[in-house]
Amino acid sequence: MTATGIFIDSREPSNITSLKFGGIPVAVTMLDCGDLWASCDDGQMLIIERKTPGDLLGSIKDGRLFQQCAAMHERSKWAYVCVTGTLAHSLDGHIVAENRTTGWRLDDVWGALLSVQEMGVAVVTCQSDSHYEDAIIRLAR
Repeated sequence: MTATGIFIDSREPSNITSLKFGGIPVAVTMLDCGDLWASCDDGQMLIIERKTPGDLLGSIKDGRLFQQCAAMHERSKWAYVCVTGTLAHSLDGHIVAENRTTGWRLDDVWGALLSVQEMGVAVVTCQSDSHYEDAIIRLAR
């Protein structure tokens, strides 16, 4: 399976909307859910919600992550949350995101991500936004 077309949400930052995806046709448009849709040659559609570590924590806190995942899973069985960055933890079990220790406990974040996966949405990671393009191409394969 390979991607035949990419749709990127117009609300994404310019470093994402300007990605080329190895020559696959790309359209920037407002999407109903997710941040990127990848149309594949087998007729399937991948829907990906891109989250920086900070945005992931914020969307868990306000419940937005679970609403986003439910909407993506309704539209495609191939729905993913892609965390673009590292969720490290301190020795006392608190999440370190974007070079700062947060009030979040590692167990609580992993519990939320387990709930997302139980909803039918896979969680994947890549090192940073600069690795996002490669992560999408891998998912489409």
